[in-house]
Amino acid sequence: MGKIIETRINRFDGGMSDDYRSNMIGGCAVLKHFDCLTKSHSLTPFRGVVADTTGQSKIGNLLVGTDGLFYGLGTDVNNPTLGDIYKKATFSGSWAELNNSKSAAAIEYTLFVEQQNYFYYWKAAYLVKCDRTGVASVNNTFQNVVWTNVRTNGVVHPKDGVLYIPYDNKIATLQTDGTTFNATALTIPDSRYVITGLTPYGNYLAIAITPVNNSPIGSQVLLWDRDSSIATVSENIDWGTGILKVLNNIDGYLIGISDAGGSSSAILDRDMIVIKVYDGSLRLLKQVSTIKKTTTTPDAVINPRVNFIFGGKMYFSLTITGGSTSPSLNGLWSIGKNKEGQYVLSVERVATDDNSETAVLAAAIMGDYVLAVHTTEGTLTISNSETILANIFTATSACESLIINDGDSDLTKKLIGVTVMTEPLPAAGSVVLKYRTDEAIALNTTNWTTIFTNTTDDSISHGAINIESSGANLPQYKEIQFQILSTGGAVITGLKWKSEVIDKQLY
Repeated sequence: MGKIIETRINRFDGGMSDDYRSNMIGGCAVLKHFDCLTKSHSLTPFRGVVADTTGQSKIGNLLVGTDGLFYGLGTDVNNPTLGDIYKKATFSGSWAELNNSKSAAAIEYTLFVEQQNYFYYWKAAYLVKCDRTGVASVNNTFQNVVWTNVRTNGVVHPKDGVLYIPYDNKIATLQTDGTTFNATALTIPDSRYVITGLTPYGNYLAIAITPVNNSPIGSQVLLWDRDSSIATVSENIDWGTGILKVLNNIDGYLIGISDAGGSSSAILDRDMIVIKVYDGSLRLLKQVSTIKKTTTTPDAVINPRVNFIFGGKMYFSLTITGGSTSPSLNGLWSIGKNKEGQYVLSVERVATDDNSETAVLAAAIMGDYVLAVHTTEGTLTISNSETILANIFTATSACESLIINDGDSDLTKKLIGVTVMTEPLPAAGSVVLKYRTDEAIALNTTNWTTIFTNTTDDSISHGAINIESSGANLPQYKEIQFQILSTGGAVITGLKWKSEVIDKQLY
């Protein structure tokens, strides 16, 4: 008998690793629709989602109002060429048109922000202002502003309550009186750049700029002290190669997300999303890559309408498309810190239970309700509000392990047995364990083999010494990955396996 190797994983708060062959503690290759931070030694699934009917309103951006309700920027039901705002009075209720919110022209979805009980959004050549209470009629052509490129949302700075609205290479300001407006409070001197991100940063306003033609040659972050009487900024941070599309502030640190490959026309074999942090110096946090395996060009896309902080985490949207048969990753992503202060990345929420979404275009969270626009404007889902356990956890939560070689990829091993541990399995709970080896790993295909499905009520573990559906032997491998799928509320607490080395190491 060859050497027996026993391995156990019972920590999951490392999130998704850049390097699938790393020995990262608590790390995985893919983590989707699981909470891995609340309890570091378990994976707790999130509720499933249900379709949220919007009629013909074409809602394409979302926010949570200061009254704690969801609001959506869309189009007039009777005239889809005109903009309109909708309110969701209850989380599980229907949408209603907000009074006096129509625009007289087509809208641009990127800007949707609230200040002092008023909403603001762009239409052609105008900034639109709408009363959130829907009572007082407001001139919806509030300010005439000619713009060409709008790439990011506006923000209210907590230091002064002023609304800062970016467009092209300029920033407009609106004072707290709701009337004092300056269309050019700041102008970036180089008109080849466009503003792609805006966030408060202490007393400063941090401003992401990138070439207007989407060239990935390099982006910058400017720190502005918000003094419109001075034409220059206080500091210029070189953010490096890539198109910086999302910028926000977590606990006093700037987090920026860039498309390192740029336009898909510039990609041949590999596209990459790069996440960096600035804490006095700039450093790399995470990379998310997609690589061509056969014939189809891969693509990695940032959806800039999704950019907010909730519960100490930064939420954003990536669409990662693998080449040919390689898997794709869509959903609402998050990055936050675990209890050891390490940044943790995951595809935190799916937009559809069956993973049929192709992109999350906008999202908002209130309490533990998640509302998302996915695939196309007007297609929305929201966390289901069922009370019957069997109907709550309808989404499939997934965890894919890092690539495992049991210490040596040169040696051939035989999988003897494998076990998944759980909290007592609820009546509707189901755990599926799958594997893929060697060539399937190298090609990053969706070709996983099911070892077992466990649905036994109240069980806290289930193991197998063969493929349970057929009785076939477990695989031989040099490298192996495991995939755990959870539905019905199954909480994962560990994975362990035993392997035997079946060849001799030669030197």
